Amino acid sequence: MKKLLINICLLLLTVGLSCCYKDKGNYDYSSLPQPVISGIPETCTAYVNTQLQIPVTLEWPDGELKDVSYEWRVNNKVISTQKDLDVVITLDVKPSQRADFSVIDNESGVRTMKTFVMNVTTELAAGWFVLSNESDYSNLSFIREGDGLLYNNIYETANGEKLTKGVTVIKEHWLPWSEATGEVFIGVPHGPNYSLDLDGNSLKRIVYTKDEFLEGMPDNFAPTNMECVMNWDYLFSNGKLYKRYVERGSDANYNEGKFVRMPEPGDYELSNLTLRGNLVFSTDIIAFDLKTKSYKLIRNGEMQDFNYKNDSGKKFNPNNMGKTLIAGGVTSTDTPTDKFITILKGDDVKWRYKATGCSPDYQFRLYKPGEFESQKDYVVANIWDWDRTYTVNWYEDGVLKGAMQAFDDEDQDYINMVKGKKTGYHTRHLFRAQPAKGTKSVKVVVKNRFGEVFTKEVKL
Repeated sequence: MKKLLINICLLLLTVGLSCCYKDKGNYDYSSLPQPVISGIPETCTAYVNTQLQIPVTLEWPDGELKDVSYEWRVNNKVISTQKDLDVVITLDVKPSQRADFSVIDNESGVRTMKTFVMNVTTELAAGWFVLSNESDYSNLSFIREGDGLLYNNIYETANGEKLTKGVTVIKEHWLPWSEATGEVFIGVPHGPNYSLDLDGNSLKRIVYTKDEFLEGMPDNFAPTNMECVMNWDYLFSNGKLYKRYVERGSDANYNEGKFVRMPEPGDYELSNLTLRGNLVFSTDIIAFDLKTKSYKLIRNGEMQDFNYKNDSGKKFNPNNMGKTLIAGGVTSTDTPTDKFITILKGDDVKWRYKATGCSPDYQFRLYKPGEFESQKDYVVANIWDWDRTYTVNWYEDGVLKGAMQAFDDEDQDYINMVKGKKTGYHTRHLFRAQPAKGTKSVKVVVKNRFGEVFTKEVKL
């Protein structure tokens, strides 16, 4: 019996080996066609309760699959199954969310994916305020960053009441080292309610400044300006300085703590105009004393005479200005590092970006094809002071081709400066154009809001 079982096993093994031997390998190891996905920015901003549209271009260099489906996901949550994204955003407000778009071969299940970053924010989180004085109220409107959508008289829409007449300043009440949207300080030097703070996302009123003092509102209260730096809020009222200390710098709440009712002591009368240093790394405020005709330095909650020669920090040099200073200080507009000062001369208000060590006409950087790593086939322009009033056109061998295409990316000069290490900081001041094969030269013509024209040309 045992011998019979052994023979049966040997027979089965022989049959199995014979089947394997006769298998001619009828398998198809050829690669499946895969699409090339384009049209999706590396980073995009989406506004809650607002339509987001991203059209996609698919190219099939190895033949097109016939049975495919699509998926758009944010943090692994499917938000659309259409090829082109066209949805109302209902996601949680959060920056730098992982997003992806996939083309799926329904027969094999193979997925071709394009990843990107989505910043989800409220519809009023970033933009520009426009203030105008009407006959009996102040009209505060808002232009949203990104798409330029205008919200006319947004204060009344958000609060159900008109903003009082006589607003003197609009300032962001911010928290350093925080991703939270800053509140907005509205300076109003008269009663009954005086100045106020708005929520940065909804623009609804949060608090009146008069209610933020220990032991009640100061005498002769007329708040016209506020400056916020690390650990300190400085309020300027009727020429006097009031201070509020915020214990924590990174996780403090807005309006945490109270202003001291007594102003900074001394015989002085500060101008309404002040200058804040670098937003994060400096806690300095420069003010001007109208009584002594001299500058004051407000640092770490103390006010002192400003003596540039004895100032170890060398924060600011007011010598030979000869003009009325509106705003200024060291800023960063990608690369190169710049110094930006706005001046008022008569009724003619103009400003211009000035790159350190460069001519005032040096307003943008032009890259040849191959110089901008992520845009190898394109001529790329980085226009440092760009806003939506600009026009950016390009010429191919002297022939006007039209407007350049705006895109969002990290500037190549900055990547080169940090030895190829990407930081994730993107700018919206980039434009591209793809010249045809055989093109000998590309010229870019930029016109700013004041009608000033700047031109650069590269030979290919």
